[in-house]
Amino acid sequence: MTEGEGAVYVTHPGLISVTDTLALPRLVGNGTLNGTHVEVDNLVSSNAYESNNVFNYPPTNTHFDEVNVYYHVDRFREDYIKTLGNISLGKVTAQVHFEEANAKFVAPATLKIGDSFDLLSDPIPGGNDFAHEDKIMYHEYMHAVSYDISAIEGTATGETGASPRASPITLPVLSRAERRSWTTRYRKLNAI
Repeated sequence: MTEGEGAVYVTHPGLISVTDTLALPRLVGNGTLNGTHVEVDNLVSSNAYESNNVFNYPPTNTHFDEVNVYYHVDRFREDYIKTLGNISLGKVTAQVHFEEANAKFVAPATLKIGDSFDLLSDPIPGGNDFAHEDKIMYHEYMHAVSYDISAIEGTATGETGASPRASPITLPVLSRAERRSWTTRYRKLNAI
């Protein structure tokens, strides 16, 4: 294993600017965002490749999403999920630029992180890209953890498979503006 580095949003992009370089630990060292806990695939272009494992891209670059997803999934697994005890969940695949206006977990171990679209599937200029939002990634990862624990697909892939478990993690750390933003987006996406 090797350590790389990359530019990421450490929290909601509406609250902070990009952090220039943060550690990307547990990479396999082949110049891609493939590590112990997550391998990231870009569904609209080739995957990011940096022979020196330095992945500094601006948020407008398609590869920024890969870096941000790798950072948050790896960090969430190490800093929180490991504290839960004996979780057997292996490496997950995270796909960025998923074609739907959504983010979702597909059993047994795939996270699909979409771009921001409105209800008519039109790109929202300057809209929130789900791969930029840490709480969405944590929520989707909790589906994978729930599936791993229960091994009953319906209990993990439905929203009840992650929401009750992810809410104590994500909601207390959301600011009031983030909660409002997330709730508005959720209602629009789910036609509530």
